[in-house]
Amino acid sequence: MSYDRGTNEYYGDEDEVEMSISDRQQAQDEAHQHFVIQDFSNLVLELGPNAIISKLSQEAHDELMFAFSLRYDAYVKSRFDKHGNPIKENK
Repeated sequence: MSYDRGTNEYYGDEDEVEMSISDRQQAQDEAHQHFVIQDFSNLVLELGPNAIISKLSQEAHDELMFAFSLRYDAYVKSRFDKHGNPIKENK
């Protein structure tokens, strides 16, 4: 079925962008993940990080602690030169 392309009228299936079922499911999963992460962030801010961390499963707790330690180690290393001397910031 085809109408004039210069209007907003229906032109046909080839112009329609329809998401596949798997694409739609992926988009829903990503949206759900976004909202869960936002809820988690709000809980951390409302109840405090220690209260939230203590409620995590042991596996999740260990994963977070490992990730935090890696970031902390990288931060500390960025603060010192290769000889172990503190890097002075120019202010």
